[in-house]
Amino acid sequence: MTNPKSNIADLVEYVEYFNLEEKEEEEEEEEEEEEEEEEVEEEEEEEEEEEEEEEEEEEEKKEEKK
Repeated sequence: MTNPKSNIADLVEYVEYFNLEEKEEEEEEEEEEEEEEEEVEEEEEEEEEEEEEEEEEEEEKKEEKK
């Protein structure tokens, strides 16, 4: 016959381990989401910079024509 206290301790240990694993997975997912958001922000900033450069070039061309 097994020791009930030992079984309970094993269950508690398993639950703690499972909760830790779950928490780590959630943290990894959050980190991935943050990285994706940062990439999107960087891409948007690059696009804005390119648009500004194009506008400046167009203005320079207009001024040169004058």
